[in-house]
Amino acid sequence: PEPSPTDDRFRTSVTGLVTYAGCGLRYRFEHVDHLPRRPSAAARRGIDLHRRIELHHRGTVAFDEAASGFYDAVGDDADERTESAYDRFAASRFADDRPILVETPFELAVGDGAVSGRIDAVYEPDDGHWEIVDFKSGRHRDDQSLMVQLEAYAVAAADAGLDGRAAPVQTTVTFAYFGGGELVEVSEHVDDEWMENARHHLAELVTGAASGPYEASPGGRCRGCDFVRFCETGRTWLEESS
Repeated sequence: PEPSPTDDRFRTSVTGLVTYAGCGLRYRFEHVDHLPRRPSAAARRGIDLHRRIELHHRGTVAFDEAASGFYDAVGDDADERTESAYDRFAASRFADDRPILVETPFELAVGDGAVSGRIDAVYEPDDGHWEIVDFKSGRHRDDQSLMVQLEAYAVAAADAGLDGRAAPVQTTVTFAYFGGGELVEVSEHVDDEWMENARHHLAELVTGAASGPYEASPGGRCRGCDFVRFCETGRTWLEESS
């Protein structure tokens, strides 16, 4: 018999693209060289919060634990107890409204590659208008690499056919931060120009993640990077900023 055709496209995740957008060298260490990472209590709290929000929306009880990597880019910056962040979620508009999609997986073709991810929740405030929301357990921070998540989710809603649904007529993308003692929402309206820029940016990132360059981008993220011991640029930045 003839062998089954293989799909040898480059594949990565939304989390991987966020990592590459923030620091190409960290992406290489983590996703190309597959160096191990230390367990993170903050990341564990982020996963726990996402699981509690998911179960709230589904109205079910978990029979298993959420594995690391199940949710997109929960981050390593959950700075307080899961209960405190969840209390803020429970008091927010996101808890009162019923989303039309919850933890919805997708695979998106980008250039010669493919990007997979999971969207936390999609609300439909008006007929044909989707608000795609990503929940964050940490406090709000101005990190442009995180915008890759919202770009990927908006393009997936338009192109990937989430759960077999037709593309929305209008799209809003939102980060909801529950850390730092208060709820902070960051939203953007997706118009044609925004979508075109998002597609172009994702294509650039996929090309770079597939073949480089894997350049270091020193900054505040170096303080919590598991691989800084292997990165002269990061160590220099830490010494100069201390």
